Amino acid sequence: MIAEYYAEFLGLLSNKNNRLVWGGMIALSTISDLKSKELFESIEQISSTVNKGSVITVDAGVEIYTKLNKYSEFQDKVENLLTDQLWKCPIKQLPKYIEKSTISINEKNKEIYQKIINERMTECEKESQVKRLDKILKLIHKI
Repeated sequence: MIAEYYAEFLGLLSNKNNRLVWGGMIALSTISDLKSKELFESIEQISSTVNKGSVITVDAGVEIYTKLNKYSEFQDKVENLLTDQLWKCPIKQLPKYIEKSTISINEKNKEIYQKIINERMTECEKESQVKRLDKILKLIHKI
């Protein structure tokens, strides 16, 4: 029902009210499967918002990246944005972001995700984070 309003949600990304930015990003992440082409056309604006955004903004942005990355025609650009976030995100966010990323991991790109997990796992502060990352590694090995 909200997909047709994607342009209005994109417009919220430049709003000075951070809550409206959050709402815009969350709405866009919700409709990114329905409006993948339109969101990809605005990927620079989305990326800019993610790079200067709060945790909520980044969370929604990562979700947009993971959903767009499922489509081979967008992977060249979006996968770099996604993996950049995986490399630089706070370690407490990494398991969640990696779990969301599994929808776009395939034979062709699985090595970069394995590398990110293996190199960043040493940063984990909690056993639960390690377990979540191990679970994803096992899933990737089956691909």
